Amino acid sequence: MGVAMSLGTIGTDPRQRRHGGFGHAPADWTRDDNAQRWIALNEAGRALALLAGSRVVLSHAALRPAPARASAVAQALEDLSALMEPGLAALLAARARGVDARAAAGVLLAEFLAARDALLLLAGHDGDRPRPLV
Repeated sequence: MGVAMSLGTIGTDPRQRRHGGFGHAPADWTRDDNAQRWIALNEAGRALALLAGSRVVLSHAALRPAPARASAVAQALEDLSALMEPGLAALLAARARGVDARAAAGVLLAEFLAARDALLLLAGHDGDRPRPLV
């Protein structure tokens, strides 16, 4: 549950938020906010794969978008965090009550992997897709 709880808090200090626009998290990739969120999301993806009973391997690729894409990538990270945090928390709560949540975890894992792939493409990465273990 610690992974899910940390997704929404990384980089959301109001003093660090950019003013204007849509108020998204800052797109300054020289700071660790976005890098830490990326790491937390990948750790949440690994936890989700365990809950789903999947053997997906997620690489540890650093996410370093071109300056022109940094704001869009930061927003995509924020959006993916917003998807993962409540979903993973609900799955963990269901599991704590003894519910078999593997099917639901599999659906959320598929959504996560699709969003992660899109985020990697947006950031300019092309060869870093998760691969199932055979």
